[in-house]
Amino acid sequence: MGKILKESISFYEGVIKNIVKLIEKMPPNSQLRRSLIANLIENIFEKRRFVNEIIVAAGLSKKYHYNLKVEDLDLICNIKYAIDPKKRVMWSNDELGAFDELLDEVMPFLSGRDWRMREWTKEDTWREYYTIMGNRYSNLRAMSYTTFWKHVGDKGEKIHFVRVQKNCPICNCEF
Repeated sequence: MGKILKESISFYEGVIKNIVKLIEKMPPNSQLRRSLIANLIENIFEKRRFVNEIIVAAGLSKKYHYNLKVEDLDLICNIKYAIDPKKRVMWSNDELGAFDELLDEVMPFLSGRDWRMREWTKEDTWREYYTIMGNRYSNLRAMSYTTFWKHVGDKGEKIHFVRVQKNCPICNCEF
């Protein structure tokens, strides 16, 4: 019986040390820290022992728990989204490099201009990109219509629609 008691005491001491370390690592004004402590202390009858072993050990004031509010209890439970999520990378460097290369081909810069020239409708421009991408870079994914124009817009470059007059090679008439 004594061995089981010693094991459970050491277990609880380890849990208390981990809680203290966690509270120490959290930013001082963190709402999550307030919510965590509020949830930990909520149903404890020996609040004085909790204050001494956890709150004071974590470097907080003995009166810290008096400032906790009822709203602090629900904060951790009501978080719906990850805090500060990292955006995952959707397109590899090879795919973005191919996009830039083909963009220069499909909508080139005119010499001495700071804007790209677009000869076709948006859909035809994307179709041209998609066709060249499939022929030249069959191992890479081509962007969808919406993604293509989103990436074009994200580059922040000016685009001018330019009507290029095409003439018949036989009679030199416009078509």
